[in-house]
Amino acid sequence: MRSQAVDGILQVLADRYRRSVVRYLADESDGVASAGEIAGHLASQGEMPHEDALINLEHVILPTLSERGIVEYDADTEEVRYQSHTLVEELLDTLDRE
Repeated sequence: MRSQAVDGILQVLADRYRRSVVRYLADESDGVASAGEIAGHLASQGEMPHEDALINLEHVILPTLSERGIVEYDADTEEVRYQSHTLVEELLDTLDRE
C-alpha cells in the first residue's frame, strides 16, 4: 500500500466520531446500517445528540469515509455499507489496546 494511502487512512481514523462509526459498522454482521441507526449509536454513546449526529454523518463523516473507500454511502437511501479493510481494522485494534 502506498504511504499516501496509509496517511489518508490515519487522517480519517484520527477523528473519534469516524472511528466510532467504523467500529459500529465493522461489528454489524453484514456491515450495513442506515445513517439513522448510526446516529442513534453515536447518541447512545453520549457522543452528540441524535439530530446533530445525523447532520454530522450526512455532511461530514460519511462523505469522508466514502472518499477513502472505507464505506459506501447511498445518500438517497441513507444506507451505509462497510468495506472490509484490513489496515483499518488493524489500526482500530491497535488503538483499542492503548
